[in-house]
Amino acid sequence: MIVSQNGNQIFTKPVIINNDNFSETVNFEIEAKSPGLQHYKVEIIPVENEKNIINNEKKFAIDVIDNRQKILILSNSTHPDIGALKSALTSNQNFELDFFNINDFKNNISQYNLIILHQLPSLTNNITSILTEINKSKIPVLFILGSQSNIKQINSQNLGVSINQSKNSSEDAKPFVNKDFTFFELSEDMKNIFSKYPPLVVPFGDYKTSPNCEVMLFQSIKTINTAKPLLFFMNNSENKIGFILGEGIWRWKINNYIEKENHDLFNEFINKIVQFLALKVQKDQFVLNHKKMFNESESIIFDAEYYNNSFELNNDGDLTIDIIDNNGIKYPFTFNKTEKTYRLNAGIFKEGIYTYIASLKVNEKMLSKKGSFSILPINIESENTIANHKLLKQLSEFNGGLFTYPLHSNKITENILQNKNIAPIMYSEKNIDDVINFKLIFGIILLLLSIEWFLRKYYGSY
Repeated sequence: MIVSQNGNQIFTKPVIINNDNFSETVNFEIEAKSPGLQHYKVEIIPVENEKNIINNEKKFAIDVIDNRQKILILSNSTHPDIGALKSALTSNQNFELDFFNINDFKNNISQYNLIILHQLPSLTNNITSILTEINKSKIPVLFILGSQSNIKQINSQNLGVSINQSKNSSEDAKPFVNKDFTFFELSEDMKNIFSKYPPLVVPFGDYKTSPNCEVMLFQSIKTINTAKPLLFFMNNSENKIGFILGEGIWRWKINNYIEKENHDLFNEFINKIVQFLALKVQKDQFVLNHKKMFNESESIIFDAEYYNNSFELNNDGDLTIDIIDNNGIKYPFTFNKTEKTYRLNAGIFKEGIYTYIASLKVNEKMLSKKGSFSILPINIESENTIANHKLLKQLSEFNGGLFTYPLHSNKITENILQNKNIAPIMYSEKNIDDVINFKLIFGIILLLLSIEWFLRKYYGSY
């Protein structure tokens, strides 16, 4: 068996056929090297004297989606919390991680899906320009507070929390879980282990959070559960913000190993936070939906939606699409308008890879979408050459017929002879035509009668 892509073999495995009813399931993994629609072919090398080789190959396609999130950790200084965060996030292949000390960071911040600010802004780095860029680009951010954090500046940023810190002092606070937290699921093992985690060092003072904040962990101080938040999120229409209001989460990682001899629960905890914050809901005004792969006998269906500035469905504009085949030939279509959306049945296309450009004109604004889809070949008759005897028997019984195997073909004759509905029938048909319609015969008869009359007249018979 050979699996290939663009003529290049990417997987092979010997398959030994040892009987007539042979079947085998082969599992294999393909490395996704690039995003998008990837086309593959599986083929079996024909054996000697094989009659049907059409079903020896099968083409298929996989839509590879690049959902990796690019995460940036910025720190005010070296801290063991950073190492704990890095080890937890690098274990997840869906995250691409960059780490910088704030004094060394020169990159474009808008390229990241999530920013983790460890003890920033600080008393020595106000990072005003970075906070402005984060707010402008609407990038989700996770703040981790500590002894170096500038609490007054954080209070002034309208980030959903206000801390009235008493004389820059701190205290120890252990976590306890908010049973009403709903932003994402927490396993029972994770909920239970929080009670065994050591405390974080948090600012000592009074806390106020905005109404749209949801607390995941509260502070337990000296065995007393308080309403002060230890970990909370703010999820508004513009952006997501998270706060870990203390330092020392590296101790949680160590405690996880002491309890379970692994770091799985700590890694799961950090990954869930980052995944929730980094996942950004797209509010696209022009949405075009379709399948990525179709069979060659299947109609190509597109559905489209347009949302106005108030995010209300509207289909006043005209929506067109150009579907382009491998040879560059364009097939233009215009979408039909339903009640408030658009729909197009483009019909059936031949096997191949197609791209498209959809254009929507609303007032003076032009919106467009580009994409692709594939038409996969299908030939059921060639793929399955074995007769379905069960189906044939059902058909014969349903129609009052007879189902039999070649070895018992004599039953066909017996069944015909015994069937009262089958009897020999003889048909006869008599046609009468006037002689005058047969001109040759009529002419001969007329000639003979004329000769007889002449002879009789000549010899005096009349």
